[in-house]
Amino acid sequence: SHGMILGLNPHAFENQPDAERKRLLAEYGDEKGARKALVEKYGEMAEHPIVKMSKSLGNVVNPDDVVNEYGADTLRLYEMFIGDFEKAAPWNTSSIKGSKRFLDRCFNLQDIATDEESISAKNESIVHKTIKKVTDDIDTLKMNTAIAALMAMVNEFYSNGVSRGDFEALLLMLSPFAPHMVEELWEQKGFAAKYEGKMAMQCAWPEYD
Repeated sequence: SHGMILGLNPHAFENQPDAERKRLLAEYGDEKGARKALVEKYGEMAEHPIVKMSKSLGNVVNPDDVVNEYGADTLRLYEMFIGDFEKAAPWNTSSIKGSKRFLDRCFNLQDIATDEESISAKNESIVHKTIKKVTDDIDTLKMNTAIAALMAMVNEFYSNGVSRGDFEALLLMLSPFAPHMVEELWEQKGFAAKYEGKMAMQCAWPEYD
């Protein structure tokens, strides 16, 4: 499981809305004065921009709301991408959009993939490098850097073009992080039929050379 996921402290100066920050600066002369006023009002906790989520601070994030807006795969991917599994990490709702954009880019690769069944010559190096990186990182629970490697590979696919074989390798590596989308694409693109009805999660993990 992940270390504690923290929330933004609404009483900290840096987390105030722009209009409120301007008001505080105007009233107290400078940032130091504004910060002091917030501490006097809310206590020394106002000096900490990132804190434990609590109902009293109103900074609790309901996972159901995130799933309803962005999907379960996006939430799953984001939680694994925000930091080291053993350390606390701050929740940032705006960063979820980045995870959603990445999954959308993966999904849209199906529209530009060629019919070449093997890994393409242009992407052979990055695919094998990524398989090694993702394999090693999953083994050591470094999910955030594994996902970063997948993002870099997808960027290369958009630059170099992508074969059906490249796309298959991506789906197999992406499966632990975004299983619902992967299985949908696996079925749609005929990989399930290719492997006698097996789901992506049931197939052998790709090997690197």
